[in-house]
Amino acid sequence: MLTSNPGNYPVSVGSTAYDSENVSLAGDYVPSVTARGFYVGTSGNVALITAGGNTTTYYNVPAGQVICQAFTQILAAGTTASQIVAMV
Repeated sequence: MLTSNPGNYPVSVGSTAYDSENVSLAGDYVPSVTARGFYVGTSGNVALITAGGNTTTYYNVPAGQVICQAFTQILAAGTTASQIVAMV
């Protein structure tokens, strides 16, 4: 089943990313479109709001890990990981 995200790119479960964006956590990070996942360059926690609207934290994400979780925002508060890249 296909749905549309705020950027009007067609998305479906299991689809690949269209592009990538470096995440800056000077404040909360909001991707240009609903992100399909993220890569963590330096280990730590990642707090985010899922595409479904739930707030969750991934704890102790190791460096080099890719997390396949659609999200609309990465929260600066609660995120200790760095060098994060959003897959949009």
